[in-house]
Amino acid sequence: MHRLDASETRGAMKRLKRLKAHPYPNEIWFTDDIDTFQKKRTALTGRYPMDGDMFGCVSATDTRRAMIIGIFDSSSSTLVHECAHAAIMVFSHVGMPVNEDTTEAFAYFQESLYAQCSALLSKWSMDDSEKTQQEAI
Repeated sequence: MHRLDASETRGAMKRLKRLKAHPYPNEIWFTDDIDTFQKKRTALTGRYPMDGDMFGCVSATDTRRAMIIGIFDSSSSTLVHECAHAAIMVFSHVGMPVNEDTTEAFAYFQESLYAQCSALLSKWSMDDSEKTQQEAI
């Protein structure tokens, strides 16, 4: 979990998207909004919201079958870091160790998560820019 100053998340729109986890059976959600993250985390896990400010975080059910990835600073380094956590949790759920024999499967899956999340961050950023331009007119 990376920590973030709360002022850096102001103005973020509430966005949430389920990611494709093929070939794994996991339910993986992604958001760039901390309030949406907290609400979905509670819905998935039954746990209270987390305290403190974060750059990003992954939170999962006890079985690791369902999880949410939150990226709140739009940083690619935070995104790759949290995608690694998510991939490890998925492998834990399906009983696949992360080791030299599974590095290729791990790398492909982490790459898939990163690509999906990165595309969403880009889309959401463009949506924000268009909205700002329309408001300025």
